Amino acid sequence: MIEIKNDYLDLSESQIFMLKNYKNCPSHKRFLVCLRLDDINDSNIMKCHICQQKQQFKSFINIEDLLQCDDKTIFESWPIYGQDQLQKKLVETIEWQYELKYKEIEQFFIDFETQVYDLLQAKKKDILKNLQQIDEIKQQPINFYNQISQKEKLKDIIKTQYGEQQKQNQMILDIIKENEINFESNQKQLEDFIQKSKQYNLNLASTQKIKDQVIALINKINATEIFEHQEIIEQSNDISSIIKLFQSLKKLKITQFKDLYKCSNFQNIEIDFSGQIIQLDKIKQISSALQKCQNIVCLALNLSGNNLQDQGAKKIVQAIEYFENIEDLTLNLQKNHIEAEGAKQIGIILQNFQKIVSLKLNFSENSIQVDGAKNIANAIGRYQHITNLTLNLYANNIQAEGAKQIAQAIQKCHKITHLNLDLDLNNIQIEGAKQIGYALQACQNIISLSLYLSANSIQVEGTKQIAKFLEKCSKIKDLTLNLSGNHIQSEGAKYIAQVFQKFQQNITKLDLNLYANNIQAEGVKQICQALEKCTNITNLTLDFSANNIHQEGAKQIALFLQKQQYIKNLTLHLYLNNIQQEGAKQIGQTLKYCQNLTNLILGFKGNQISEEYQKEILYQLQNNLKNIKELEIK
Repeated sequence: MIEIKNDYLDLSESQIFMLKNYKNCPSHKRFLVCLRLDDINDSNIMKCHICQQKQQFKSFINIEDLLQCDDKTIFESWPIYGQDQLQKKLVETIEWQYELKYKEIEQFFIDFETQVYDLLQAKKKDILKNLQQIDEIKQQPINFYNQISQKEKLKDIIKTQYGEQQKQNQMILDIIKENEINFESNQKQLEDFIQKSKQYNLNLASTQKIKDQVIALINKINATEIFEHQEIIEQSNDISSIIKLFQSLKKLKITQFKDLYKCSNFQNIEIDFSGQIIQLDKIKQISSALQKCQNIVCLALNLSGNNLQDQGAKKIVQAIEYFENIEDLTLNLQKNHIEAEGAKQIGIILQNFQKIVSLKLNFSENSIQVDGAKNIANAIGRYQHITNLTLNLYANNIQAEGAKQIAQAIQKCHKITHLNLDLDLNNIQIEGAKQIGYALQACQNIISLSLYLSANSIQVEGTKQIAKFLEKCSKIKDLTLNLSGNHIQSEGAKYIAQVFQKFQQNITKLDLNLYANNIQAEGVKQICQALEKCTNITNLTLDFSANNIHQEGAKQIALFLQKQQYIKNLTLHLYLNNIQQEGAKQIGQTLKYCQNLTNLILGFKGNQISEEYQKEILYQLQNNLKNIKELEIK
């Protein structure tokens, strides 16, 4: 036996075992280190490392590897040798880790389930919203019938005038006469409502087809075949198809920088870093992430309140400059101290997005001025396919010339159906209002218009120009018009009233803000009488605050409301108007005829109406309005 010297005390157990139990190589007197397995005629199977180096064995096993092996050990040249690729493939098979794969599969289906669930919830919400809109259309015939039949008024006459037969008869005769006068008109309107209600329905057939297709794809994920040879390739493709389908439809919302890496697999992305005072390096991070989104179709980027300035605006350009296929872009840069140069850089890059269908730009409370407005306008004027435009330039001092540039750009967008234009506090004056009017004249397909021109000194003449061209937008169904603080007076209100006389049957939603315009009672009368003919309005917001309308103005509002049985949502702001309790009473009493009301807000603050009396009106309305869900008196 060989004596173990101190020099070998650091050897492994297997090496010590060999030294204790085996003799050295007979040829070289060295430790035995391997088994030669490629020559059946060699009687000395165990070899030292010198033998191994000299003879270059085709097949061998290191003895130490053999003694330490387990069921995962693969020898380099035994029992198969000279087949490097086969050896490599064998090694790959033992690298399979069940637990990791198990977790991977679990996480995949958790993510998949979450994405599908979130998307289905969003789609369900959209469909239910459409259902509500269809229901409103379906209710129009019966609502109009209830209006022209005046059943509530007849019921009230029977209940309250039984002691005065002559007066009762006269009141009923007045209703009969009114019906005779309006008979043909009412008949035609009722037929139109019925015909319209038949045109709208909810058909789930296409949705059912999509559901069936998705289920069919999911069913292709075969649990018994997914790990069998070539099927795994087909299965992975099927799974990828499903994931890509849902990722393309689902919106990814990001509010933290650490999640930006997720962007690359989505076509619909919303990024909200508003009010975080982010540095330029963070803008670069956003840019880097978005540059990987080559297939992006819809992007909403909210960087409001970040003090980006013109330098930051240039970095935004780098983030979006590659999105030539984008169709829906929302860019919110409110309160960022951006001036004309920053707006110019963004305007130039926006010119490249020729596939834009929907654009929402918010530059409010910056200082882009006339030159900035001009560059933004240059981009908008190139969008031949745009149907939805929201442009917020609130408080940017663009003046009349800037308004002209914007207006001329909008005139070129003939396909616009939804326009939201906010030019509040821009000193556009009469000339700017006139230019906006020209733009409206060119947009004959608009069905939804929101126009904010408050505090622009447009006065009576500017109002006249707006109204003159607005009359020609005969397809408008949803109108928001804010002319507050423009000193339009009662004459300006008269021009606005003429617009409503033209709209009549089409408009269903109206938000009119004439705050602080000194329109007085006469202006209120003109508008209310015109609105009486708009018999399809279901959502109405009127702000006549600070207009000195007094009791007479309140009376005109009451007379108007008496005939509005079909309104569902009503907001009425009458602050600071010298209205006394009698005026509030008249309005409160007539609201009982609006039996379809579900939401009602009344603003009486700053008038001569006590809180106790307001509470009394509130109590009466709660008892009289059976369908009311939200009721508030301020």
